[in-house]
Amino acid sequence: MSEVLVPDDVWSRLDPAAARLSRRDRRRVAFAVAVALVLVGLTGVGSAAGFFRPKLETTHRADTVLRPDRHEIDVMAEVANNGLIDERITAVGSTDPNLRVRVEGLPMTIRAHHHATLAVNVVVQDCTHVRNAAVTIRITVDRLWWHLSRDVRLLDVPDPDGRSNAVAVCH
Repeated sequence: MSEVLVPDDVWSRLDPAAARLSRRDRRRVAFAVAVALVLVGLTGVGSAAGFFRPKLETTHRADTVLRPDRHEIDVMAEVANNGLIDERITAVGSTDPNLRVRVEGLPMTIRAHHHATLAVNVVVQDCTHVRNAAVTIRITVDRLWWHLSRDVRLLDVPDPDGRSNAVAVCH
């Protein structure tokens, strides 16, 4: 590999300030960086506050009734809204196509930092395909201009044989 040397007369003609930004351009870059940092910060705060995704979760199970004769589970699920905005629940469904979920009293609103009790009825449609896991429900909330969903696991205390509620109602 050969070295290419730059002659002294070329070096003397180069302007050392040629690559510098003007004062106006430096201000524009600083403004763009500041705006980007503010947007990143607002996105983080909005995410933590529940603006982009509902901050709903089950706090504890109040009561569960297993109905093996009908392959049903009735759960009184306490759902907490840990976000900074009120959430209007418009629908509740299942993440498992083998389970049918019904909830009475919808739509309902859970205020920020409050909780509400949902009377959830879960029906196992086909016992041969039931999973030994806690039932996960999909809660849909209605915002001013869009619908958002959040998957929430119903707390499940296995029976003495280690079976989940969904498996227990099938046997």
